[in-house]
Amino acid sequence: MPGDLRKITPKEEHRVRQSMLTANAEDAYLRGTPLIHATKTKWAALRKKHLQNKGRVTPISWSAQETVDAEESAKPVILTPDIIDEIVAARIQSWMHTDDEDRYQHGLDDEQFAELEQFCASSDAQMRSVISRGRQSGDYAQVVELVLDWCDIQDIAVSTDDPLFVQLVRRFAQAETQMHAFISSRNRGDSPEPLVVKVRSGERLSVMDELYRNDRQESVGAHHLSTVLNTWALFRDFRGDVYMDEVTSADVYNFIKFHLSDKGRKWSQTYATSKIPYYLREIFGLARTKNLMTVENPASNLESMPKLSKEERRRRKKPRYPLTTTHINKLLASEWYNPASNNWRGKLREDLGVRYFGPLIQLFHGSRVREPLQLMVSEVTQIDGVWSFRFRISFDEEDEGADGFVKTKEAELKSPKKLVDGLEPRSLKNENVLRDIPVHPKLIELGLLYYLEQRKRQLGDADGPLFPSSLPEPGGKSPKWGRAFEQAMLRFMKDELGFANGYGNHSFRHQFEDRIRDAQARAPWPPGMSQHLSGRKIVRQGEVVNEEGSESNYGKGYQPAHALPYLETLNFSDIVLPAPFEQWLAK
Repeated sequence: MPGDLRKITPKEEHRVRQSMLTANAEDAYLRGTPLIHATKTKWAALRKKHLQNKGRVTPISWSAQETVDAEESAKPVILTPDIIDEIVAARIQSWMHTDDEDRYQHGLDDEQFAELEQFCASSDAQMRSVISRGRQSGDYAQVVELVLDWCDIQDIAVSTDDPLFVQLVRRFAQAETQMHAFISSRNRGDSPEPLVVKVRSGERLSVMDELYRNDRQESVGAHHLSTVLNTWALFRDFRGDVYMDEVTSADVYNFIKFHLSDKGRKWSQTYATSKIPYYLREIFGLARTKNLMTVENPASNLESMPKLSKEERRRRKKPRYPLTTTHINKLLASEWYNPASNNWRGKLREDLGVRYFGPLIQLFHGSRVREPLQLMVSEVTQIDGVWSFRFRISFDEEDEGADGFVKTKEAELKSPKKLVDGLEPRSLKNENVLRDIPVHPKLIELGLLYYLEQRKRQLGDADGPLFPSSLPEPGGKSPKWGRAFEQAMLRFMKDELGFANGYGNHSFRHQFEDRIRDAQARAPWPPGMSQHLSGRKIVRQGEVVNEEGSESNYGKGYQPAHALPYLETLNFSDIVLPAPFEQWLAK
């Protein structure tokens, strides 16, 4: 019986044993196939009933050759010598336990004794054929089936394509011949010494997937959760699904070194030596906290890190350049700003509002790409008579390098109206995105308030996203607000406009910073004003940027009415703007 069912059933039901009344292994397997199928079907029904009782119904299918747990769909482990030792050790232990029980608790009558002798002789010949001839043995396929069935009982999913699978089959066959000799010796009345097997205890790396997900999914965002678990899966693939106590800091070092190399994922030096140890340390730390490992955290004991050459580090950096005037004017005059274009499909074909205002908000505010894309209609509002954006949320951006992201709940949006159905949660980037920013007057001149009134009429009494295409696809595996715009804009910049590597959505943010520097060179700004407008968490150092101390952590920041005069000093005279939105629609 598989391990998950052994936990919920009496011990006497954990093993099914029935004689096929033949000493011929091939005949025994053929006669036993219906029994195997019937038994596994019964176990599947038991599992389904257990899941129903827990409120989780999952269809499960079984066959004589394949055991599938549809609830978890176990991924095959990568075989290692240690895992092979464990599989073989468990087989030997099972043999000795069964023989002790049959021989000394129940006893063997003449028929059972003869049957055991015949079985050992027949099976021994089969196993020795496989040991001597390998894949060319006529018995190889049957022994493979025995190995797979045994691994299934041990809850260890293995693949016949694994490079060490042939070694597993050979070791399994060798263990069988050892037990045949042991049982035959007992049958002669001898008292052979029990075989010494190496038994391991503890938990494997794979146990942490579900444990970490359940422990952290309410406290960190989906991006951080998936990033950590993806890193963990890469490490498990590299090291194998070994016991956690077997992992050393050398394994972590070699893992990082591998993915720094051309054979791996070619990580950057910074990502490999800061982010990766942090992710692994987090999971190993949880394992230690839950008493699932007894050794020290292997990701905490790295006294050295693998290094890339200076030249290679330079090559792997992802450049980020500010959009130039030429870039921006080329975009604003392109097919992106043709409302009658047939080049668009899906959400962007209908959502002309985001096509028009999405790039312009990034231009005039230097926002992260998903800040305007996650705005609700109610978050474009007047504050003390000044039209403002209530930038409150942003998905996983990477410029400030926060370690994790906090999920918000819809109730925390504090909308004055009921929300439209089907809204996915949005998530905080850092406290600096919780800010009220005056709308740049140019956006109002271009018709933002006209668009806002149109959108309010569409929504009626409800509150909803400012740009309808920003809503994630329902039921998506990794829902993200604004994905349609973000991906389409990036493709358009690369494929249609021919922008070089390093120019993308984030380049709007860099050009905004340059315009702030230019304005501050003409007249100083008060401390923290530039950070308030751009939403930066880390104060930049520079001759024309005033520093702000710990006082930045207190209060709500500058009011929109006080920030507006500084926003208006930014010079956009070099930009050729499109026609106002209402006129643009009429083209």
